[in-house]
Amino acid sequence: GVDNLYIPVGRRLAPAVRRDELRSLLALDDAKLVIIAEDADGLRQIFVRELVEGTLFDWLEYVATDRRLALERSMERSVFAMPGMRVEAPQEGRLLRDYRRCAANREILNQG
Repeated sequence: GVDNLYIPVGRRLAPAVRRDELRSLLALDDAKLVIIAEDADGLRQIFVRELVEGTLFDWLEYVATDRRLALERSMERSVFAMPGMRVEAPQEGRLLRDYRRCAANREILNQG
């Protein structure tokens, strides 16, 4: 394979070409990273000439502004209704009994 070329999952380049031809056709030697992306307009090639370390916050801010429409669609699909639920506190007597049993077991283990 080619280390700095990324294509969409489930896709292949066709027709198959030799690595040196692929490097030449896609100018892989001129970039640190080349991404073949697919959207409504078809395929496009994204060149990353220089990799810059950044924080996750910076990346999220970029995605939230540059790809806002896709992010909003994704958020709409991920919203779901939670069923009603009730959380009950354990009964005080049971909690105290369980605590005493754990404490007694610890004492037995420490003595042995």
